Amino acid sequence: MSSSCQFLLRTALLICAASLASPAASPAAEPPGALNGEALAAHPETPESARRLIEQALALSTRGLRYLYGSADPTRGGMDCSGTIHHLLVSCGWRNVPRQANTLYAWLWQHSRFHAVNSLRSDSFEFAHLRPGDLLFWSGTYDIRREPPVTHVMLYLGRRAADGRPVMFGASEGRTYEGKSRSGVGVFDFVLPRPGSTARFLGYASLPAPEAPATGPTEPGSNSSESASSPPAPGGENPPAPPGGIASPDAAP
Repeated sequence: MSSSCQFLLRTALLICAASLASPAASPAAEPPGALNGEALAAHPETPESARRLIEQALALSTRGLRYLYGSADPTRGGMDCSGTIHHLLVSCGWRNVPRQANTLYAWLWQHSRFHAVNSLRSDSFEFAHLRPGDLLFWSGTYDIRREPPVTHVMLYLGRRAADGRPVMFGASEGRTYEGKSRSGVGVFDFVLPRPGSTARFLGYASLPAPEAPATGPTEPGSNSSESASSPPAPGGENPPAPPGGIASPDAAP
């Protein structure tokens, strides 16, 4: 065999070995859901300010935004969980709202009525006051030292008209929509943490009246980031939701 043929053979064998040794690339997570208003069950009693909030949230869900830690501005191509809610609230007239999930939580305790939830059951009386347009709060979705230790916030949208599945809007890397892990800004299943999970659903609160008229879904929000010690929350801490329920009371950890 000629030296040139031997060289080509050795090169081919090295390329083959390298490809076998390299780990397979992880498939990219699917984007979250995108809905229009007709896809949600009607709630005639929903206040006009909450209706506008949901309309603009659904408009953002169609923009293909990714999860981007530290961003509250959709013109950057993505936002994080509290940045998404902050941008949404500011664009809908809530001018003086905090940026982080824990400070939003404290702000609502001071300016609204917070409904704490201790149960893991979807039929708990503790959900009796939950309405579309309420903010939802979690702790323990990742390890962070802050006071209060609130780590995640989303907007409750209500239930899908087709199947009664409860859904929420926000940003996540790993929460589910239709039972599949998703990443980005959009619509997700509203499910409670599994028994034994480090994550805990804290409760919900309605928003006080906005201070100013809505400015539209495309107005950039604040670019201020969360504390540098606050890593993005890992997703996947929740199980898929059963149709018509918020959580399965006997879901495995």
